[in-house]
Amino acid sequence: MLPSVIYRYMNLSAVLVLLCTALKVSMIALCYADLASRSTGSGAAWLYAYNAFGRFAGYGLGIFTWFLGCCTLAAEIVALLTTLKSFLPIFNNHGVYYAAAMALIVLFAVINFFGRSIVKLVNNISAVAKMLTLLVFIVIGAFFIHKSNFSPVISPVRDHFSSILGQHLLLSSTYLPVFPFYPLPLSK
Repeated sequence: MLPSVIYRYMNLSAVLVLLCTALKVSMIALCYADLASRSTGSGAAWLYAYNAFGRFAGYGLGIFTWFLGCCTLAAEIVALLTTLKSFLPIFNNHGVYYAAAMALIVLFAVINFFGRSIVKLVNNISAVAKMLTLLVFIVIGAFFIHKSNFSPVISPVRDHFSSILGQHLLLSSTYLPVFPFYPLPLSK
């Protein structure tokens, strides 16, 4: 949802913003991977803070991570249901919209209730589904590329650098909250 808004304002220079954001987020993901390799239990950043700085820092980071997880889950559910509105008009009904949101929350709770093995399975299925969707989008989209649809790479914004920097920071703040949750199901 967000990349389309950025593209609308920045034209093809939005690709530069996405690539810079991908590089930045990849570096942070590598830091989390290194952190996970140094810990034997599950717990992601909480476990590191607990081992490095003690119980109080671990508790504080654990509460913050839980709160961030709730916000991220809510944002992802709203994004999914908002996207579904454009395909299925039934989600324009507030009752159906909220019932679907609650059903997703209950589904995620049930998945987490059954432990790490099912979470790993769901993560793997989700990753494959995302990659297949991207592959289908690229293959089908390749047939709709026409030279006449391209506009200049540099947008007519007066202060182009600050626009790129602002969009990069916006994307980074959108994608970064997800990483503290990846190491949780990945412990030994």
